[in-house]
Amino acid sequence: MDCRGVKKQSKTSIAIHSSHGIAHERYKYAVQFPMINPLSPSSAPTSHIQATTASFSKPLPNISFKMQFKAIALTAIAAITPFTAAVGHAIVENHCDNNAYLWSVGGSVGPQQTITPGHTYSEQFRYDPVSGGIALKITRVQNGIYNGSPQTIFAYTLTDTNTFYDLSDVFGDAFAGTSGLLVSTSNPDCPDIWWPNGVPPAGQKFTSACQRDADITLTLCAQPPK
Repeated sequence: MDCRGVKKQSKTSIAIHSSHGIAHERYKYAVQFPMINPLSPSSAPTSHIQATTASFSKPLPNISFKMQFKAIALTAIAAITPFTAAVGHAIVENHCDNNAYLWSVGGSVGPQQTITPGHTYSEQFRYDPVSGGIALKITRVQNGIYNGSPQTIFAYTLTDTNTFYDLSDVFGDAFAGTSGLLVSTSNPDCPDIWWPNGVPPAGQKFTSACQRDADITLTLCAQPPK
């Protein structure tokens, strides 16, 4: 018997066992951390290949990603909330026997709106980048803002937290002789503006403020507030 042959066979056997040991350690690492697979199909036993393939056939967990995405979304919503918070409406109710005519004026003049008896005009509070505030100009004749007719102006300015509102007349008192003009809000804590007989009382303040989500209504030919 050739001893050299035995020695050579022993070295080969040791090398094979050593190689399988390294492969086995690699496989155990791949199973523990399926995102890293250092095995190739040609170098691992069949059972190892099947097990590794099975571990990768399952969808990777995405809970962490969902949680991170949710946190980012909530942060974004919180950042824009001051700009998208609910806002109220400016409303004009016509309780008179005749039509009223209205123009919404900011940086530009809106089209004439006709408010027939028993009907209303409404617009959501808005901020105008040119004028800042909005003036709802009301006359009792068509094209009244263009021919010098008396105007009643129901104006508002929207801020981050409040809506400031006021009532004024120019070129005369458009609703003089009527039962009155009343500005009221959907929030009972905010002050009313009351003009008996449709004219501004002397010495009174006609500018007030309310939370920005409250509706504010001007009633033409109104009854006195209770």
